[in-house]
Amino acid sequence: MNFKLHHSIEELKILMKKSSRREIIFRIQMVIMKAKGETIEKIADFLSISKKTIILWLNKYSLEGFSGLKNMLQKGRKRKLTESNVAELKETIKKSNILDNNKKYTNGRMILELIQKIFSKKFSNSGLYNFIKRIGLRKLKPRPVHEKNNPELMKEWQENFPKKIVEIMKKNESRYGQMTISTGIWSLKGERPRYKNQASFLNSWIFGAINPKDGKYFGLILPKLDGTNMQIFIDEFSKTVNKNEHVIMVLDGSRAHTTKALNIPENITFHFLPPYSPQLNPIERLWGYLKRNYLCVPQGAINCARKEESTSANCQMMRVGLSESVFRSRFQTTQSSII
Repeated sequence: MNFKLHHSIEELKILMKKSSRREIIFRIQMVIMKAKGETIEKIADFLSISKKTIILWLNKYSLEGFSGLKNMLQKGRKRKLTESNVAELKETIKKSNILDNNKKYTNGRMILELIQKIFSKKFSNSGLYNFIKRIGLRKLKPRPVHEKNNPELMKEWQENFPKKIVEIMKKNESRYGQMTISTGIWSLKGERPRYKNQASFLNSWIFGAINPKDGKYFGLILPKLDGTNMQIFIDEFSKTVNKNEHVIMVLDGSRAHTTKALNIPENITFHFLPPYSPQLNPIERLWGYLKRNYLCVPQGAINCARKEESTSANCQMMRVGLSESVFRSRFQTTQSSII
């Protein structure tokens, strides 16, 4: 066969890293091995693919380049809904998810009834869920909004947010403890597994601040949420602020944040969120991520996540943020008079 190489081996490796489809990666691997002088027999043995298939794709690459390695177009069966139908369906579902709309589509049967009503088309159960997945719909739990939330006040807060500042840090706290929270697990039909329920009440609070723009972060683990611990947090955070810099710290109206006993450092200015508007503070998502992936691990994946280690002699300082390794930085100890 007359093999023609359209790319360098390095370029092919880059294309292979960018490809998400397994079959495309295998085909690029065929081309790389052929470019290195390997025989068809050796490629077939290494990839566990027939020689006929390898010759087919190498020939297509020789004639068409990288585009020849993509899947060949197949006619297949005509789709039940056109692109305009799909766009109309998605728009209908989107409108139903408006906050004040009580008609929500909570299961596949409701979507099936909607399709039958608008387009007079029928799907099997498996066909419906394959269709839903293909057009980009997914089922997820809506984000709760407090009944006293005021959208107009939120919009005004965003418009009046300070523009000329050095750095913005989003600050909040999250409690974690020993109370067991159960979740669904797969099991054999007719059997109900059991688990050890930890009903202890020891807990601590993670005080954290992040800059969503550049990923800069700072945090402390403290025994409870009050003005005394808040003072410790802002004092320690103030020491990390570079000289001649100023930080706008965005936070909610918790009593621990608004108490008159706080002595706010000169290099920090508090900027309070509107009432009942946690969705304006991106650090809320970080707490959910930490609890799902770290703080919920059985037997304490984080060795320091025990209140016994936050004694009256010290509290644990921890780096918390959106870095590649959330708990990568080492723990440091700072003296305090907390109980």
